[in-house]
Amino acid sequence: MIIFLYGKDGYRLKQNLEKIIAEYKKKHENGLAFYVFDFDLSPHSKFECGGVEDTRNEIEKFDNVLKTVGFFDEKKLIVIKDAFGVADKIAGLVKKWDLAGDKEKIVVFVENGTEAELNKRSKKLFSLLETKPNIVKEFAPLTGKRLEDWIVKEAELIDARIEPAAARKLVEYAGNDSWRLSVELEKLANYKMSLPPHSCMSVGEADVKLLVTPIINLNIFETIDAIGQRNRGKAMVLLSRHLSEGEDPYYLFSMVVYQFRNLLRVKSLAPTPMNGCGGKAGTETVLSVEFVAKKTGMNPFVVRKTLEQSRKYELEELKQKFTRLADYDIAIKNGSLDIVDCLYQIALG
Repeated sequence: MIIFLYGKDGYRLKQNLEKIIAEYKKKHENGLAFYVFDFDLSPHSKFECGGVEDTRNEIEKFDNVLKTVGFFDEKKLIVIKDAFGVADKIAGLVKKWDLAGDKEKIVVFVENGTEAELNKRSKKLFSLLETKPNIVKEFAPLTGKRLEDWIVKEAELIDARIEPAAARKLVEYAGNDSWRLSVELEKLANYKMSLPPHSCMSVGEADVKLLVTPIINLNIFETIDAIGQRNRGKAMVLLSRHLSEGEDPYYLFSMVVYQFRNLLRVKSLAPTPMNGCGGKAGTETVLSVEFVAKKTGMNPFVVRKTLEQSRKYELEELKQKFTRLADYDIAIKNGSLDIVDCLYQIALG
């Protein structure tokens, strides 16, 4: 029997492998028929010293495990990691021992890569592993509502609760990296547990804002500059690049909202003649990075970038843009506007 787990979401990949191992160990407590083979050929792998010789030895060990009859008449569970590094050898053993049809052996192949990436490394092995009756599961990074629902369920697994709005804010701040999200959830849960009894135990938006440092996407500054300057051609090209590189459209929208909110906050701090502070027409006080960071709690690097951008906008213009983004947010959430269409509308100004 073959189980094939693959995808770019390494955390959920690990979770599902651990679940399979745990279920196996419930039935076979001694664990004498459980094996793990890792064929990682990266420079820092365990094969670094022995190279080809170590790889050959590991292949031979795998072959021996497949042909050896167990003493305790129990099914074998064999986990194979990074098999595509030695694809031809592994494909040969899959066929030689008819692993797909062998009911006494459970062979779990685990690969951190997309279908396209794995096919590029070995179409032969990928075809063997994805063919029925094998159990095949792909773990691509989650997005949108599915990601928010996953966060809520992950919180429940560690005996915590997170409000839906807080889950959305966590995605906005941390992106869709499930490894980071799991760490941030642990941190948020521990923080809530440290509070006095009778306080609200659900993780809220305020908790996320307090404890989670937002991702700083350098490219988003250039994209927002193009949008703000109504450089439609450049904005469209940059947006297309973000999407083609697999960035979550919901994350992109949240980053645009996040940065325009920052621009509005920074611009509002600068006293101008329009605010009744005197001075020459068309001028405003030059704000320091330290002053803005202290007032807003923003990361100094983000402050520096935002200050540079804020000089290209009038305060009223930023208010109008932010109001428009709020309207888009409502339309996306009620289903009247597609998120990708929304992003292109923003790019077109």
